[in-house]
Amino acid sequence: MPRTPAELSVGAAVNLLTGKIYAHHPVMMQLDLGPYSVEAGILTEWNGLRVPARFDCDIFNNNTAWGSNLYFTEQAARWTLCWQHFASLRSGLQTTLSPLPVVDEEYTEMVATFQSVLRAKNNQPYVVAEYGARWGTWGARAIAFLQKRRPQLGYKLHLVESYPESCRAIGEVMALNRFNYTMECARADGRSLNRWLSTVDHVDLLDLDLQGAEHGAIREAIERLEEKAYRITIATHQHRSRISVRPEWAQPLHDLTKKFLLDRGWLLVAEMPHMQAKHAGMGNCVEEGFRGRPAADRHSWRTSGHLRTKFDWERVLREGCYVMTERGPVCQADGELVMDNPKFVAKDRQLRLSDTFLRVDDLL
Repeated sequence: MPRTPAELSVGAAVNLLTGKIYAHHPVMMQLDLGPYSVEAGILTEWNGLRVPARFDCDIFNNNTAWGSNLYFTEQAARWTLCWQHFASLRSGLQTTLSPLPVVDEEYTEMVATFQSVLRAKNNQPYVVAEYGARWGTWGARAIAFLQKRRPQLGYKLHLVESYPESCRAIGEVMALNRFNYTMECARADGRSLNRWLSTVDHVDLLDLDLQGAEHGAIREAIERLEEKAYRITIATHQHRSRISVRPEWAQPLHDLTKKFLLDRGWLLVAEMPHMQAKHAGMGNCVEEGFRGRPAADRHSWRTSGHLRTKFDWERVLREGCYVMTERGPVCQADGELVMDNPKFVAKDRQLRLSDTFLRVDDLL
């Protein structure tokens, strides 16, 4: 249930759609919020992760999306951080605190990523891989958090990305933060995943965002995943499976991947079913309502004084263009699965999005 400011003792998580506040997940209260130096051209995220602002903030990239993704208008936690940085620069601030994330479609993935660090075993390095890495977002966030909260642990960070521009961005982010890493600038698939898995003895977190190819990669690498991976976070997409002509496989990839892993005994930590972008009475509800991006303005974001009027969150709620979560309605496009391996994780102690206490004893 939403809480009033007076009732909140563990921080306020703001739901943009409703304007209501909730208690943050206990994992989020472990983030290091600074203070951090305000640097022109560099966005400092939670835990001190430094990222060139142009990657996620169109307002620092000539009001145009960087690369092939439109993250500035897609992810609320990113655009609010971008505008905070903009305000800090305009205000002449030398230092600032990073605000805790708002509730959006990345909130669950943040909780799952940071908790994988907190529960990591003391007698081995923390191992994380991101397939479909863009600038290395989730791998970099995990290691930045590790260095703040568990700096005594060693780590292995592996990133796979197919676009050369994104590979260069990975190098830039890694250099800014002085992270050690390995990278494959190549198309990610089951073969490359199997090959990398053969080089490590365990995996604390594997993040997959392969634009529809994640199900095939998981099927091909499932034996090694079950042998070594503690947790997988999977961005699921609306594409239907093309891996076989068998009619039972012609279904949305979110459902197909979820069933495949559950049938093999994997534990469902959290999921966000795929949102239908086209909604009755609203056209593309995610694009036009929540993200406030008219079709004619798809690849740029006009920074006029009328920015707020582009959003139509009341209509999003009225039309039912959202998924209900533990912290209220979330409007999103891609689906998501967070799955734990029962070989390594205790079912009765596994992470839950409804947790009111910090749960880090779930590894067997």
